[in-house]
Amino acid sequence: MAADLYETYTVTLVAAMLLAKSVFGPESPWVAFPLLLGGVSIIASIIGTYFVKLGANNYIMGALYKGLAVSGVLAAAAFYFVSQWFVSQLGADAAATGGFTAGSIFGTALIGLALTGLIVWITEYYTAKEFRPVRTIAKASLTGHGTNVIAGLAMSMEATALPVLTIVAAIMGAYWLGGGFAGNSASGLFAIALSAVSMLSMTGIVVAIDSYGPITDNAGGIAEMSGLPQSVRDVTDPLDAVGNTTKAVTKGYAIGSAGLAALVLFAEYSRELAHKAAGAVAFDLSDPLVIAGLFLGGLIPYYYGGRLMLAVGRAAGGVGRSAASVPRNSGHHGRHGQAPVRQVRGHRDPVGDQGNDDPGASPGRCPGRRGLCHGSQGPGRTPDRLDPDRPVPGHRHDL
Repeated sequence: MAADLYETYTVTLVAAMLLAKSVFGPESPWVAFPLLLGGVSIIASIIGTYFVKLGANNYIMGALYKGLAVSGVLAAAAFYFVSQWFVSQLGADAAATGGFTAGSIFGTALIGLALTGLIVWITEYYTAKEFRPVRTIAKASLTGHGTNVIAGLAMSMEATALPVLTIVAAIMGAYWLGGGFAGNSASGLFAIALSAVSMLSMTGIVVAIDSYGPITDNAGGIAEMSGLPQSVRDVTDPLDAVGNTTKAVTKGYAIGSAGLAALVLFAEYSRELAHKAAGAVAFDLSDPLVIAGLFLGGLIPYYYGGRLMLAVGRAAGGVGRSAASVPRNSGHHGRHGQAPVRQVRGHRDPVGDQGNDDPGASPGRCPGRRGLCHGSQGPGRTPDRLDPDRPVPGHRHDL
């Protein structure tokens, strides 16, 4: 559950620390500064969880967003004091500060927090049932499957615009605050890294919100499979719809943070490669090696994603076939009061000759099989009930 967020958070922290080492030197206090931002934000996320409470309107997403908003405000306040204290420790040496001021550091941190809020809002707009995109898809479903697919694809393509524009604006704003447009590209890249760390520092509260989705999804599935009355489903279905939104919010947050993290990783990779090669390294799109690398890099996630999906499909098919091959009994209880289950079409009832529709079969024998069925009455045997733990020949019991 949202394990990719923790991986992205860790990678971004390490990349920001390595970039600080490359820009300011291995002994610079900047190397540990990303950890300081993450540490204070963890405390803010813990405090924010205590503010997740339903209001008078019983708006579930509002209760969850209340905790996120409180965590963001507390983190922003903490970032302000941390920035002031950190700059005061560096002194007035321009080489030590790298051109940063307390205001610029705080500004880059605010960009990361603002990007978190905007990505969450955009994701809810495109996935919540109260807004135009979902209602458009639902309206298209009334006229058939084809229009439903067309509307779904159209909305999914439209949904990429606002997140991309938001991420681009955040990158440009952080680069400007770091002095990148003034000629200090290294500090500009480090400012982007600080924005990425600030955004990912909210991972704790975001994953807490994401955990709501699987819980409500499982509750709805249990209610449906256990045959509970419709009144129960009337309660679980709206909760399940909100759970789908929370899961989508987490994915949107992960994609936005991964965009910033990818830039930070590539910047550090380029600087380290230039250092190892003892010269400048240019990534020119007119270079056929660069184009070939882009094509191969774009191929990898699609190829392995397809292979993984096929593996999941084969596993699901195996589970379905195994479940269908298990004999089922109608009207009889197993040991310890086990509930009766329905008989699968094509399987003989294993208890006695009940359900034996072969007029040529002798009592107590299963046609096409050697010996007596379970529980059949034969020489030296007494009737017994079906043992659910005893395998039936010819059937798979490998689940």
